[in-house]
Amino acid sequence: MVEIRPFRGCYYNLARVGVPPDRLVAPPFDVISEEMRIKLSSEPMNICNIMLGDRNDSYASAAEKLREWIADKKIVQDEAECYYLYEQTYRFEDRLLQRLGVIALLRLEPLGSNVLPHEKTHPKAISDRYALLSATRTNIEQILMIYSDKDYSLRPLLERVKQPFNEVMVFTDPDCVRHRIFRIPRPADVEEITGALAGKQLLIADGHHRYETALRYANEMDARVGHGPHDYVLVTLINSYDPGLIMLPTHRVLHSIDKEIIREIERKLKRRFDVKKTKDKVHLLGLLEGSVGCGSIGIWLVKERKGYLATLKSQFRSDDPVEKLDVSILHKYVIEEIFGKTEEMQERKEKIEFVKGAEDAFRYAVEKDFDVVCLLNASSVPEIFDAARTGRKLPHKSTYFYPKVWSGVLMRTF
Repeated sequence: MVEIRPFRGCYYNLARVGVPPDRLVAPPFDVISEEMRIKLSSEPMNICNIMLGDRNDSYASAAEKLREWIADKKIVQDEAECYYLYEQTYRFEDRLLQRLGVIALLRLEPLGSNVLPHEKTHPKAISDRYALLSATRTNIEQILMIYSDKDYSLRPLLERVKQPFNEVMVFTDPDCVRHRIFRIPRPADVEEITGALAGKQLLIADGHHRYETALRYANEMDARVGHGPHDYVLVTLINSYDPGLIMLPTHRVLHSIDKEIIREIERKLKRRFDVKKTKDKVHLLGLLEGSVGCGSIGIWLVKERKGYLATLKSQFRSDDPVEKLDVSILHKYVIEEIFGKTEEMQERKEKIEFVKGAEDAFRYAVEKDFDVVCLLNASSVPEIFDAARTGRKLPHKSTYFYPKVWSGVLMRTF
């Protein structure tokens, strides 16, 4: 069973730093573009300067900089151990949504029965995160974890702690998501949270590389010095039944597709799919949105300006939790079988890119002179849980949990 515990959080001392919090924090490291990195790092105190370091000396100077900030009390640590509430409020499709998470320490354990991954990791990214962790001995980012509690037993407690005297940080990000961090200091509340989350099965939503990095570091330190604080990692735990937790699709755009394949695509699709044709992108999106849970995908031919709603025929459908996902259907029967993009090519982003938002995918394909846009509906959280329990990994960029938990809002040093 999983073990969580409270901790003494570290955070920016805003009065001493003298910089608004939105200029100090950053999105997760793996979604920061080079353009965004330049903008964020222009503020000397932005956490990006630690999280992404200096390319010339790995993370040595980043670690020194962090130590200076702590010594100068620009980053301070709470005196008592507690849990923290992470509240995010935002608008989505004309709805005002709010998501609540508990920031805690999770005892590291091998991936498998209690902590479920669903994505493949890459050695290069793990080596990079390992260099940061070993240099700083600090969890700068949280790992987003999801658990299931249909009754949402913690909701009343989490609502109750949202008091001004418990507030640590509040800011609004460029996507107009409002972030608020609160302490949960009462021993009775800490005990209730510990009991409610003990034994829960956890799904890694975001942070596979960070988890594997922390586990590697813990195992190496255990072998050298025995068990210690390195055996824990900073996480945000969110209930899968929280109405503010949403999943968005990640669409695929492809280029350098053979013209013969483009000409033959309708015939090839009809081997396995029931096909509806359209010459209107908006109509295609409407068809796709009306086909949730049906094994349907959208295909838009950019230069030909026509599209297809492709719904997998019943004889090809599977009850397997991984195979029945729309993203698996797209990759197996279209991207690999028709377009010839192997799994290795997709991992290398060879002639394929991944774009959030259908309109952005259409626009990107036109601007970059791509040939095909492959559109998806989002999977549900229960579907991803079921798939992860098989122990198999999903296709690249299968999930996009929204909103992201930001880096630098709360840290943990050890």
